[in-house]
Order: sequence, then C-alpha cells, then structure tokens
Amino acid sequence: MVAAINTCDTTFDNITLKSGSNSNSYYLAAMGHKLVIGENVTTELHTSGSGYYFYICGGGSSATVAKTDVTVLSGSWAALNLGNFASGTIKGDAKLKIDGAYFSGTIRCSYKNAAINGDVYMDLQNITGSGSIYGGSSNNGKNYGDMT
Repeated sequence: MVAAINTCDTTFDNITLKSGSNSNSYYLAAMGHKLVIGENVTTELHTSGSGYYFYICGGGSSATVAKTDVTVLSGSWAALNLGNFASGTIKGDAKLKIDGAYFSGTIRCSYKNAAINGDVYMDLQNITGSGSIYGGSSNNGKNYGDMT
C-alpha cells in the first residue's frame, strides 16, 4: 500500500501510524514534495505473521519529480529511498536529514533502476537499527550529481 503525498509538503508530528493486514509493506511516498517526519512519530505494526513494515520514499514508484527533500526525526522504519523505489527520475537535487530514528533496513539514494540527476545532500545523525546505509545506490539505481 502506498500513501502518496501528491499535492503539498507534509509534516507528521505526535502521531502513531498503524499498519493494516492487507499488504506486506506500507510506503509514505512524498512524490517530490517536502516530507518531514517530526517529533514523537511512532509506527505500530500488525501483529500476525512477520508483521508489516513502513518505508519512506522521497519520490514514488516510477515517478518523475523535480526534487526530493526528506527529514526524519523519530520513528521506526523498514527502509528509506531518497529517490524512487522503482524506476523513474528525480530531475534535481535530493536532500535527506535523519536525526534520531530507527531503521531495520537500508537507507539509500536510488533503487531499482531509479535515477537522481541532481546533487545529493545527506545529514545523518543518531541513527539506530540493523540496516545499511548506501551513500549511492543499489539494484541498478543511478546517481549522477555530487554527494555532500
């Protein structure tokens, strides 16, 4: 299930996001708009089977967007794709700030044939969890700009 943020910049503060039982993953897809996961955001997983997980995505699925700007200050997340989680292009710059969140999976710029054409800016602090951090890409994702 994808919760796409299609029309405006969005901030979540002081909220619990709960997964249902109808999908094995949930995506918060910013679709190129600014996404801020602020203070006191928690995720509650469905308890049957292995549970269902929340992913954060600056772009979308096979989307073409002008830029991405994602900030994560709290919560427990499966993974984060700064660009798209499938093919598609971020035409401009991509910005990521994480300070105080848990990730069980990978934090990466591009994934699965997606591309970021602009520069990438990453400010990563106080991250806990068992996942990996890729300054670049995985599964044929491409970054064409500089990284800071």
